Amino acid sequence: MIKLISLLLLIFSMNTQAGNELILSREIVIDYQQPVKIGHFSNMLYIKYNSWDFSHELVNPKKIYETIDLTGMEHEYIRSLFDLSVRKQFPIWLNELSKEQAESFAINNDKYVHKNIASAELYGAFDEKSNKGNIFIIESSQIHHLTVSGEEEKFLNLINSIRSK
Repeated sequence: MIKLISLLLLIFSMNTQAGNELILSREIVIDYQQPVKIGHFSNMLYIKYNSWDFSHELVNPKKIYETIDLTGMEHEYIRSLFDLSVRKQFPIWLNELSKEQAESFAINNDKYVHKNIASAELYGAFDEKSNKGNIFIIESSQIHHLTVSGEEEKFLNLINSIRSK
């Protein structure tokens, strides 16, 4: 009986240490450990740990720029922040906006993460100077934007915790 109770306690403690799932969509989840704080403000979910944090929001193509509605081209626009071959296909004015946005996120077009998760595409870049990273998950009907503040290791761990359901 004592062995059974010990085994159940061990299994329970393993499950609580394993973390939680943040469901982003029908196909995509993030495995995350218990944070210090969680906040929700307007369109943003904020998750705080002792030495780092990340936030999640859905990209609204009407609000990327105040005066420009990117509806219908938001997927290609986000790809263009990372992939110069996509950016070069744009008209000059949109090419310049994409270049400026990529610079504001400190995206180095030679050093970024790109991978497929289920039917989604993930793009990410980390700026060592500011210890901040941006991750975009492009799905057919929505785009997720995650921002990370902390060490690059935390950024990479977050990317690796994003998976298909």
